[in-house]
This record gives sequence, structure tokens and C-alpha cells, in this order.
Amino acid sequence: MPKIKAARWGAEDGFGAYDAKAEVRRKRGFKENLDGKKARVIDRSGSAAHLERAAKALGAQAADKRTLSAPQHHMALAIKAMKRAGVSGVVSNLCGSKKVRVRG
Repeated sequence: MPKIKAARWGAEDGFGAYDAKAEVRRKRGFKENLDGKKARVIDRSGSAAHLERAAKALGAQAADKRTLSAPQHHMALAIKAMKRAGVSGVVSNLCGSKKVRVRG
């Protein structure tokens, strides 16, 4: 039998192989903290647990300005998640037109 090509997943040896590109996509929000001054995490899930995990990850960043971006209809959940995580920063919608300062 020939080997199955899984070009869709970026793996050379079949399904279920480790995909480095997917790992980079999952951590894309943290790439903006290269200078140590700004950190921005984008969470589009709307899940309270995922937002809280994103807020805790944001609190672990050594940055002066922390921003948690979420869709506008999930901003209230994001504010609660930032307060529960004890993280100070800004919650904004995805385009940045609405911002709310949170003190954790």
C-alpha cells in the first residue's frame, strides 16, 4: 500500500503527526510581545474557561500594556475573566473600537 499523503495537515508521514505550523497558529497572539512593552491575546471562543485561561496567560507576560481582545458580544465575559484571573489591563473588541480598562 502506498503512503497516505497528508498535505492538508502539513505532515509527511500520515495523519495524526505533529504539525509545527499549528503550534505557531495557536500561539500567534503572544508574538506581539517582542519588545516587552505590549502584549495582546486574541480569544474568539466565547467560552468562559478559555477566556480565563487567556487572561492568565496574559498576566504571565512581562509587559506594560496588556490587552485581551474578544468579539464585542463576549466582552462582558472577558471582563469577568480578567477580574477572576487578577490581571490588570484592557479588554477590547477585535477591531479596537471599544475598550474597557480592567483592574485586577
